[in-house]
Amino acid sequence: MAKDFDWKATLKAVAPAIGGVIAGGLTGNPAIGLAVRAASEALLGRADGSQDDVAAAIVGASPDQLLALKQADNQFEIDLQRVGIDLEKIAQEDRASAREREVKVGGKANPVLAGIIIGGFFSVVAWVLFRPDIMSGPGAAVAGTLVGYVSAKAEQVVAYYFGSSSGSARKTELLSKR
Repeated sequence: MAKDFDWKATLKAVAPAIGGVIAGGLTGNPAIGLAVRAASEALLGRADGSQDDVAAAIVGASPDQLLALKQADNQFEIDLQRVGIDLEKIAQEDRASAREREVKVGGKANPVLAGIIIGGFFSVVAWVLFRPDIMSGPGAAVAGTLVGYVSAKAEQVVAYYFGSSSGSARKTELLSKR
């Protein structure tokens, strides 16, 4: 498998419910095993595949396998509702426990780390903007990757302190199905 291939992003694009559970990896999420099983059945034709097996199958998936995965995703959502697993509630509880932990430790560690991450984001962006020589040749790919990485980390910090946009993401997903 190619090192830079993000199989979880591909899985989320094809099968948002299954991919979201596997990529999210929320601690204590009872749906992770069910998601891996559903993806394994769709891609491998067997229920006992591991995450590594699913990753390898995603890399070489045929259009028919991707269609089977999409159909498995629809069934997965129905199955979760039937057994009473609410993924959004699990995600909310995960965020609440993180915030509760911060209150217990006096709120000292996270603000420092958040400041370093946000400061690093602005520093990297400024470095790239004020060094036009970097944006030519092989340095452009490195600079773009670096900016993308620190941008993603800064987004996580903002989501932690101001809430995530999971409701907005769900609204966008529903609108795109129209």
